[in-house]
Amino acid sequence: MTTFSTARATFESWAAIDAPHLPPDPIDAMQVRLLRWEQAQPFWRVSSLPVALGCGEEAGELADAVRHHEIVDAVGDVAIYACQVATRHRLAFGEILDAASNSDLNHMYDEWRELLSALGRVQHLILKREQRIRIGAESDEVFGEALAAALARMIGAITDAHGIDARDAFLEVAKRVLARNWTANPVTGAATP
Repeated sequence: MTTFSTARATFESWAAIDAPHLPPDPIDAMQVRLLRWEQAQPFWRVSSLPVALGCGEEAGELADAVRHHEIVDAVGDVAIYACQVATRHRLAFGEILDAASNSDLNHMYDEWRELLSALGRVQHLILKREQRIRIGAESDEVFGEALAAALARMIGAITDAHGIDARDAFLEVAKRVLARNWTANPVTGAATP
C-alpha cells in the first residue's frame, strides 16, 4: 500500500467518531482534537490555502529560531499546519509522519534548500488543487499520492534541518495550541481577554 492509500484508509476508519470520543492512536487522536478545536476558532476555513500558508509561515520561524525551545515550537507548528492540510484531504497525519523518515530528499546536503523545495511542493499542490488545474485537476487518488508524498518530504526536511523529532514536537506543541481561544482574545489567543 502507498502512503496515500494507508493514510486515507486510516482516516476513514475514525473520521465519523463523535465527540468526545477519540481514536486510540495518540497522533490520530490529536488530529481529531485539532480539527475540533480549529472548527471553533474564528479563522477556520474548509480551504487548504490558509493552512498551506501556515506551513510557510512556521518554516520561516524555524529559520529564525535560535534556542532549542524555539526550534521545537517551530517544528511542532509546521507539523500542526501539515496535519491540518492532511485533514482537509482526508489523510491520517500519523501515516505521513511514519513515511517522513523514508521520504526522498532531493537536496540532502543542504537542509535549508531541501526544506524550501519541500515547502514549495506542498504549496504548489494546494494552489493547483484550489485552481483545479494541472495536478490539481487530477483524480483524488493521483493528487492524494502527490500530496501525501510532499507532506512526508516536508516533515522529513524539518526533521533533517534540526534533528528534532517531528512526532514529539507535534504532540507537545499541539497541547499548547489547544489551550488557545482566538475568539475570546484575537490578539494573544488567551482563553480569557
